[in-house]
Amino acid sequence: MLEQFEALGAEMSVHVSNGNLLVTLTSRSAVFLEALRLAVEVLTTPVFVQSEFKESRARLENSFKHALENTRIQANVALMHALYRKGHPHWVPSTTSFIKEVPTLTRDDVIQFYTETLSAVGAVICVVGDIHPEKLIV
Repeated sequence: MLEQFEALGAEMSVHVSNGNLLVTLTSRSAVFLEALRLAVEVLTTPVFVQSEFKESRARLENSFKHALENTRIQANVALMHALYRKGHPHWVPSTTSFIKEVPTLTRDDVIQFYTETLSAVGAVICVVGDIHPEKLIV
């Protein structure tokens, strides 16, 4: 799938925020519909390969270690702790707690989170650029 994205010159990133997934898809308008089809396929029928899971977990651990050194991130975490109590939607765990939690995550944990997060609620799609809205209606 990655090869197909790269062949189109498309990029996709996924971020989790307050229990929501933010998926950003970037492509040229000429291949946007094909890139969107691939993105929907990746999001609705994921493959959780054990070896890739281990590599992803290692990358995640490294990103949290780098976040410990990022004063902006740490200041934001401290602000959220000062403003909100645990349990509030805007409260965030400390980076150190994430670092301790990542090694304990299993592939099954990720599949369960994915299943619970991507429910049948639907999606909000915002398209910016030179795509005509009538082309998006399928």
